[in-house]
This record gives sequence, C-alpha cells and structure tokens, in this order.
Amino acid sequence: MSEVLDTLKLVAGATSEKDIIPVLKHFAFRGERVYATDGRITISAPCIELASIITGTVDAQKLIAAFEIIGTGKWEIIKPLDDMTHIKIKANNFLARIPMGPIDAFPFTDEGAYQLKKIALLDVLRKLKPFIGTDASRPWSCGVYLGGAVAAATNNVTLAVCPSPLFLSHEIMLPVFAVDELIRIGEEPIGILQEDNRISFLLPYNATLSSVLVTEQWPKLPMELLKAIASDAQYRVIPKALAQAVEYLLPFCLDPKAPLICFTERNVHTQEGEIQGRVDNVFSHQGRIALPCRFRAEPLRSMLDVATHADFTKFPRVPWKGVGIEGAIVGVVT
Repeated sequence: MSEVLDTLKLVAGATSEKDIIPVLKHFAFRGERVYATDGRITISAPCIELASIITGTVDAQKLIAAFEIIGTGKWEIIKPLDDMTHIKIKANNFLARIPMGPIDAFPFTDEGAYQLKKIALLDVLRKLKPFIGTDASRPWSCGVYLGGAVAAATNNVTLAVCPSPLFLSHEIMLPVFAVDELIRIGEEPIGILQEDNRISFLLPYNATLSSVLVTEQWPKLPMELLKAIASDAQYRVIPKALAQAVEYLLPFCLDPKAPLICFTERNVHTQEGEIQGRVDNVFSHQGRIALPCRFRAEPLRSMLDVATHADFTKFPRVPWKGVGIEGAIVGVVT
C-alpha cells in the first residue's frame, strides 16, 4: 500500500456517508494537507504529493479507489480541467477522471495552538466503548465522559468508570463517533486543544482529529452514581464459568430479541417456557447471592468481558470491578 493511500484512508474516516451536502463526501486539499469532515468531526494529515498539485475538493471514495488500483506504482495527476470540475489520474494503462469541487465550499475549522503531551487514551476508550449508550433521547450517554481524573460511559443499564489520562479544565462529553475514529486510527494523541464546544487531538505524523462535543451533561457525576451503589459493597470473585454459561444459554432464551439470564444460588438459567436452558454449579463456591437475580444478556456479557469481582447480593443494582475499570449493572426486576 502506498503512503498516499494510507493517508487518504486515515483521513477518510471523517467523510460523510450522506449525499445531502456533496462536499462533505470530498477530500479538501489546502496548503500541504488533506482534510475531510462530516460536519461533526474533522481529520487532516500532511499529503504534499497531492496537495502540491491540487487546490480544491475531490470525491473521496473515487480518489481512494484510484489509488487502490495504482498501489505502489508510479502515477501522475493531469492538471484539472479549465472549469475545475474534474481531475485526471494516470498510471501505466489506467486513467481515472474524478469529480472536483471549489475549495471555498469546504467547511474548514480554525485550529489554535496544541498543548503538547502524550496521552495514553486508547486503552480507556477501548474499555469504555461497549458501555456507550445509543439512546438519542439521552445524548449525554452517547459518548465518553471525561472530567477531572475520571472517564466514564453508560448505556443506562451499565455504568463503567476508568481513571482518566486527561486532566481537563472542565468536564466534557466526547461523542461516540470521535471515540470510534480515535480507536480506528489507533495512534495515541501527542497533543490536545480544548475549546468550549470542540476538542482537537494532535496525532503522530502531524495528523489531527477535531470533534464537536456533546453539549448535554450527565444528570449526576459518574463517581457519585457509583459511590451511591457501591459504598458498602462486599466484592467476590466472579466465577470464570459464568461468562461461558451465558454464552451457552443465549440460544435458549425465550425472547431472542430481549434475552434474559437468571441466577440462583447454584445455577444460571433462562426464563421458563417452551424453550429454556440451565447451567448448574456456576456459583458453587461463591456463597449466597440475591434471589431472584435477572439481567439483560447483552449488558451482562459486556460487563463479564471486563469484570473480575462483583457483589450480586446488592441486586438489582450490582457493583463490579475489573482491572483499571469499575462500575455497576442494573438487573431486571419482575
């Protein structure tokens, strides 16, 4: 894969998937850099090979498709047509004609000076990603909370809290699409620029990612929520057999669209019905747990992926802990 193609694919994560505003499906070339934005998130990176020739916007997917065909071969760009509506790329026997647009149609965002510091952010984002909410009526849950020494996420069933690698001047909500892009790029930020409604990260190789922030704040601070649930918790080791039992039972849940997993003192089982399943002796060395104890399967699976200890006697609000992460899960009460 060529360096140009690597750069285009990195930046392409910010292009829009919708055709409402055509220029948001384009790369913009200005100075020595290439930019992409969907109006919420902007990614840019140095790309002098193209930016020294092109001033304008170019259809992103078509440009990537051309360089995927070219690979590591030699190529040349034939100057844009007089009306600046197309550009031609030639390599050996391959020629592509790709739509262009005017540079002034692209919504650039001005950037200030970055505070330079390496931030070990990716591990925290990867841990919290499974707990990010998807309920648009609760936008404050559709991202990662960053405030003080805490990073947190919730899907309104499970709360997850990690130590934060950022110490920000005020708490922010990093939206899920920015979380996804930082994880996809896979490079730790080496600088940060915090503004009132936007945050920008400086990445290696002088790439940047800038994102709008979720304006709605959590109704209560994450640590306040967790302390209210876990103040007197008596954590016990979660049996390794529990996660496997949940996987065994999923095909036998009565309602596959809303699967429920139930606990007793000794076994894990599905709801009673025409279809059902049970795994015995899961908690054989754990002592008493609260009865009955029922959870939605998907939040439970996400918790069990990271949790090592829990206090199930506090059902329906069960606190749990893992390595570098802690939280609580709310069970289903009949």
